[in-house]
Amino acid sequence: MTWSQKGYVFYEAKFTNEPISSKVINKEIEQVNNSGLSAIKYGFISKSGFKTIRNNSVIKITLDDLFDV
Repeated sequence: MTWSQKGYVFYEAKFTNEPISSKVINKEIEQVNNSGLSAIKYGFISKSGFKTIRNNSVIKITLDDLFDV
């Protein structure tokens, strides 16, 4: 989790052999929303990439992104 004056950004890392689906992302977002903290974005780090995700509040990071600096 990171914080700025705009609010919190929550991150979740998934090291599975399957790409992350919208269902998994929505479940994680629901857990954050139920925590009482307000998030401005949600970051997901995935070993195996992502299935089609259309959500402007989601930051998608793959392992390749981490090493592509």
